[in-house]
Amino acid sequence: QGGKPPAKTDPPSDPKLAKTIDVLALYVAKNGASFEALASEKNAFDSKFNFLHGGLGAAYYKWRLYEEKEKVANHAVAVAKASEKKAERDSGRRPAVRDATERARLLQDEGETFGVAAKP
Repeated sequence: QGGKPPAKTDPPSDPKLAKTIDVLALYVAKNGASFEALASEKNAFDSKFNFLHGGLGAAYYKWRLYEEKEKVANHAVAVAKASEKKAERDSGRRPAVRDATERARLLQDEGETFGVAAKP
């Protein structure tokens, strides 16, 4: 993330404004700054988006955006680690696809016989 996090700020007293800020912060964190620019442009004359231009709720929006970006980054790290662990586990596995001779050899090891000679 980098930089100093913004100060934690209480949400605006208007629950609808707080919800608008929370939702936009989540979408901007997931979709990037261009999403914020688009929201700002499309809602330039809508007073409930004044927080994008320093109005009521601007400090709360900055804090919520920081918080959501941290969540997205932490999730990405967790997914990458899980993917690495799965790759490590899978690297030691035998391939699931076996030819008939290999299957016969495996079954013979269990005491079954099937008229297919196993490879030496």
